[in-house]
Amino acid sequence: MQRPVYHFAPAKNWMNDPNGTVFDGVYYHLFYQYNPFGSEWGNIHWAYARSRDLVNWERGGIRLSPRHEAGEEHCFSGCVYPHADGYKLLYTSVGFGANAAAERAVQAVCAANKDFTAITRRAVIGAQVNPFPVREWRDPFLFSFCGKTYLLLAGKRGGRGCVFLYADEGNLERFSYVGELFGKEGALVECPNAALFGNKMLLLYSVGGDGVHYACGEFDGAALSVREEGLADYGDAFYATNLSGSASGGTVLYGWMPETAPVPCGYSGCLAMPRFAKLRGFTPVFSPVPAFSQLEGELLAAGDPVSRAHIRFSGGELTLRGAAGEALCFAAGGGVLTVRRQGGAAEKPLSMPFAGGAADIYIDGSAVEVYAGGRAMSLRRYGEELYLPQGAAEARAMAAARIVGE
Repeated sequence: MQRPVYHFAPAKNWMNDPNGTVFDGVYYHLFYQYNPFGSEWGNIHWAYARSRDLVNWERGGIRLSPRHEAGEEHCFSGCVYPHADGYKLLYTSVGFGANAAAERAVQAVCAANKDFTAITRRAVIGAQVNPFPVREWRDPFLFSFCGKTYLLLAGKRGGRGCVFLYADEGNLERFSYVGELFGKEGALVECPNAALFGNKMLLLYSVGGDGVHYACGEFDGAALSVREEGLADYGDAFYATNLSGSASGGTVLYGWMPETAPVPCGYSGCLAMPRFAKLRGFTPVFSPVPAFSQLEGELLAAGDPVSRAHIRFSGGELTLRGAAGEALCFAAGGGVLTVRRQGGAAEKPLSMPFAGGAADIYIDGSAVEVYAGGRAMSLRRYGEELYLPQGAAEARAMAAARIVGE
């Protein structure tokens, strides 16, 4: 299995959700869930990195650790929001013991300086803010609308997975309950994010076992009138999103690419290619940030390996084969683009809408991303080296990104 080299990842150990993503006018700041003690989930801290272009990154080590002496076992997901001369940082604080995450989580509020070298805990948002019992209460996300600041949190009310809305009541440390913004029966909803385009809201949320979904509609400061719902990514390796602004003024979407098979290599997980999110009516459209083009190199010829490649696929069929018979197959027809992994660890076929034109396929070791017509698909593919066939569409080699630090 080949480790990705132009997808961000820590040097070693486990990573999952991107947290606290924010653009300060020069740097894109990224925190992420991190286990400093191994390549499996556990001991969740926040590690940090920054980038000028969302491609090349400087890792900055652990910046937020659980306070074991105060009964805190994990620092779960959250957000960063500009405030005063720095930022407010909110995360879900989880204690020790059985069912702590499901039953006893609280939301911690911290103050951070501009370069995140000093983070101080300031307040706790407890469950009493809710007018009824909520389980699996987690993943704070702050956003502004019409001069007011709001907070989103995911949770379960009975058997319904919900995104709850709260309003700031003072210094981003006290909030009042506004209402249920969105709900889904029988689901575990996590990691809600909201991007505003005028009065249109793109709400993104993750569903345990079912990827990242969206609901888009009109927001009035208290309720979301949903006009369209669907998948934000059609693959099986994209989860736990976050958002930031950008130098162009657009919205950047970040997501975690989990491993879909055991990886006995001392690391696990990477960041999906950051992608721009826009709206076409009430339909979100996604595209990788343009800076990835700086990594493109020479044209590949038939028989060349495609372990680090950008392939332009214009329809029909494309099969990338290995010497031992493994393959990665792309087939377009009937308004659908289907991807099949033959051999290796994962063989479930995946499909996404495809109305023609060109699809961009990015292969980076085990990480594969496909973009077509504003839709996206993220997947993992493990196994032997694959090669470009005769008569294939244009393909270029991709260089490694510059990712430094610990």
